[in-house]
Amino acid sequence: MICYTRNFEDVLIQRAFADIEQGFYVDVGACLPVADSNTYGLYTSGWTGIAVEPNVSEELLKMWRETRPGDVLLEKAVSNESGDLEFHVFGAGQISTGSKASVAHWKENGQEPTHVKTVEQITLNTIIEAQPNVTDWHLLCIDVEGMEYNVLQGLNWEAHRPWVVVLEAVWPGSPRPNHQEWEPYLLSKGYVLAYFDAVNRYYVAQEHKELLVHFQLPPNVWDNFRFYNEIVLEYQLGQAQEEIARLTAKQAELATV
Repeated sequence: MICYTRNFEDVLIQRAFADIEQGFYVDVGACLPVADSNTYGLYTSGWTGIAVEPNVSEELLKMWRETRPGDVLLEKAVSNESGDLEFHVFGAGQISTGSKASVAHWKENGQEPTHVKTVEQITLNTIIEAQPNVTDWHLLCIDVEGMEYNVLQGLNWEAHRPWVVVLEAVWPGSPRPNHQEWEPYLLSKGYVLAYFDAVNRYYVAQEHKELLVHFQLPPNVWDNFRFYNEIVLEYQLGQAQEEIARLTAKQAELATV
C-alpha cells in the first residue's frame, strides 16, 4: 500500500475497502489528483469516481487528465442549492473557499484571497443522480474549507447512502474542531462516528457497521504502507545516480583522449 496523504487518511480508507475491487467514490474538494489525495490509492487499485474541485487551472486540469483519465472532474462547487457562488481564491490553493466565515478566519490570521471568482454550485443529489449505473456508493470525501454543512444538506440521505463519509472537521489551518454544527445532522441520517484523526472525522452508515472494525486502530506498521514522497525521492535518487555514472564514464573517456 502507498500512502499519498499527509495524515494517513488513505491508509485507513484503503484498509476499510481492501476487499472491494472496483468501488465508486465522490471526492468533494479534491484539489490535487495524486499528492495529498484521499482517493488516488483507490484509483490505482481499480476504483473510479467523481472528483469535484471549483478552482481548476489549466495546469491542474492537465494533471488530472494525465494521471486519472478514468475519473470525471467537475469544475464546480458543491452546496445545498444550485446557482452561482462567490469563490475566494488564495495563493495556497488548498485553502480557497466559498465560505465567508473561513475568509474571515484567514483574514484574522493574516491571509487575504488573491481574487474572487464566480463558480457554479451543484448538489450531491445532482452529482449522484447523473450516475445511473452506480449501484453502490462506497466513499464520500468532503474537504471544503468551512462549507461542510451546505454540502451535506444537498443530498437525499434516504435515497443515496455512501458506505463511508470522511469530512475535514477542523477550522482551516487549525486544530480547532468545527464539526459541532454539522455532525448532529449526519448522525441523524443513520451514520456512526468511527474515527477522528485530529483533522478528519470518519463515519460509517449503520447498514455497513461491519466496516467499523477497520477504524479501531490508527495507521500502523501492520498496514504495510510506504510514503509516496519516499518513492518519489528514491526515483529521483536513482536518476541522479545514473547521471553521475554517465558523467563519470564520460570523464574517464575524455581522460584517455
